Amino acid sequence: MKHYMIVFFALLSIYLPQLEALNRDYRSDCEEDNTYQQYYYPYCLWHAPGELPREIDYDILDRIPKTGPECRYCYSSSIYLGYVDQDFKKYTPHLKQQLEYYIQHWNYVDLGCTCLWPEYSQDAAEISDIAYLLFRDLISTTALSNLLEDENEQREFVENNGWFLNKHGLTVSFIVQQFRFSDYYHVCRDIENFAVSKYEEREAAKIKDRLQDILEALYPKFFALYISCYKKHPNSEIDQEIRFMKLLVNDISGFEKTVASSKSISCLPIVQNFYDVSEFIVANLQTTDIPVELKSKGMISKKNQILKKSYSKAPSFNVSASSTVHSSKAIAVAFSPQSEIFLEQGTLLNDLLLYKEAIQVLTQAIQLNPSNRDAYIERAMAYFETNQLPLALKDYESAEKLTIAPPFKPGSHKAMMMAAVYIAENKTEFSKGLVSGTVDGAKVSAVEFIPSIFSCCRGILNGLWAFVCSPIEVSQEMVNTAYAIGEFISSHSTEECFQCVVPELKELSLSWNKLNDHSKGQKIGFIIGKYGIDIFAPGGVLKGISKVRALKRANTMCTLENCAVSQTKRTKILEQSKKIAEKRTSLVESVKKGKILTKSSNVQHHVMQKKHAWDKVLKLSGSVEEDFKKVVVFLEKNKITDKKFFKQSFGFPEESVMKQIIRSDYEAQINGHLIQAVFETYVETGETFLKDAWVITR
Repeated sequence: MKHYMIVFFALLSIYLPQLEALNRDYRSDCEEDNTYQQYYYPYCLWHAPGELPREIDYDILDRIPKTGPECRYCYSSSIYLGYVDQDFKKYTPHLKQQLEYYIQHWNYVDLGCTCLWPEYSQDAAEISDIAYLLFRDLISTTALSNLLEDENEQREFVENNGWFLNKHGLTVSFIVQQFRFSDYYHVCRDIENFAVSKYEEREAAKIKDRLQDILEALYPKFFALYISCYKKHPNSEIDQEIRFMKLLVNDISGFEKTVASSKSISCLPIVQNFYDVSEFIVANLQTTDIPVELKSKGMISKKNQILKKSYSKAPSFNVSASSTVHSSKAIAVAFSPQSEIFLEQGTLLNDLLLYKEAIQVLTQAIQLNPSNRDAYIERAMAYFETNQLPLALKDYESAEKLTIAPPFKPGSHKAMMMAAVYIAENKTEFSKGLVSGTVDGAKVSAVEFIPSIFSCCRGILNGLWAFVCSPIEVSQEMVNTAYAIGEFISSHSTEECFQCVVPELKELSLSWNKLNDHSKGQKIGFIIGKYGIDIFAPGGVLKGISKVRALKRANTMCTLENCAVSQTKRTKILEQSKKIAEKRTSLVESVKKGKILTKSSNVQHHVMQKKHAWDKVLKLSGSVEEDFKKVVVFLEKNKITDKKFFKQSFGFPEESVMKQIIRSDYEAQINGHLIQAVFETYVETGETFLKDAWVITR
């Protein structure tokens, strides 16, 4: 993928000056030029050919930028006709949202907030051009090219009721009314669901992967545009967009600092990789001398108000998005931007082990969009982890009803699909390895202290299904998402430093392309069983995080499916889950005796960064795992958590998703060196984990 993107942007640098988002005539390369002659001329809104969108009042449509040459019938400036063409009506709600936003931020001194209009903003025009090239390439190189040959299939998906669109027109249909990152996210989810319902597994997986590449390419462009826009025009809608984007990657880098001066907008603090908390948030909190031991006094007691915030002004779009239903056709279901935001917040709360709050937020996501399959799965995970299996199974059933049944079309694309690498060629062998590897990894985790025992409460992320499944019973979704993780690691290992977290990831990344499918499955499974799925998560990488979330949800569905089909399987899964919970409780009790625990294996890499200077007090071997153990023993031996070393404590703001977590800092002079350690305590359970530790060198 890296080489593909390099080539793409090299070509972009050549062609971009020739591409102007507003001057591309979406019918310009049609075969029957004379049929579309009327569209070659400039028109104002009043004289535009065809019907105007009925969903938008004329007074609102009149705010479409008038920046083109004179209308052929009057002296008014022309508009870009693609906005109002009925062949592109599917995403008209996006245009309506943009026009309403524009009116809301209009003023008579200048044009107000024009940052999102490609007519006025060079950044917005560049995004439109990049998106055009990416979607055109997607159509050219995948099974979506079928839309250019099958008129009925095109009309079903694009919802055009006039002309049959060629490649140029089809590409424009994907970008013409998209002004925000969430708009493109919506389009990509639509295409993904359509592909899964129409094409064979391999081609659908390829299309999904390419769509993730598109979002990955657009992400930094939009983020820069939003930050620039927010500085000039602080408002809740741009704030909401940035929140959504940051939730997608669990990122906290910079936005709070950038907009801190805008008191009217409350910023949502996000964590990255479960250990990195925004320095901006910490720096702006009121400190307290109350030590962690007094946390039960009610440092944080109010309900999380941010999760109750109403997004009533945001529209709901009656188009398919994050979920679909059983069908051989792509059936449209509700898409709610508010629901997607609550889904992302609930997902983050699950990552933080704040399951009760996750359930509240995910319930709101489902109420806003009853077809949000991922919200049901995330809530089912939270129910399982809070020992509410009947409710988890109920959500499993709801999610199962919203699952696409992919079609089986033998023959036509077989050669091309077998060449794809997005799904294991020999699924049975991969599944055999996945099952055996998961069980073997869980056995190691049962006898060793593995930090990721705390990545969940009852072990759902450690592949409980493997203890009751035969290889042929493992769900295809579980097999495919597990294989996709291996592919991602093998192509991103150097850039994302997977090998720095645990040695098994380094070995997997280096050997993946040399392994047969059984061995690939065995190694992926071993890591899941030993460390849990969260170990795969690369911080701040949209595509990687998307794949990890898909794997976690597939794992949840696979576990609950086995609980649903057999009482015997359910009993065995719950027995294994109980063992993990009991071990977890036992380890937490050991904290009272000075034992230091970590919630995630990622903390090892974070603590052992060179800048933390542990080589000044300890003799290091170069092995992250081995050296981290030395650091933990060192801190335990010197009783770093003793009250006399307590420095300060922070409770996160009431509007934060982290309001149930308290940070405590300790500082001690040991062997002539000043050592600082940071711990996080979960208010509800009393569990305390090492978050960071370093040698102060200045």
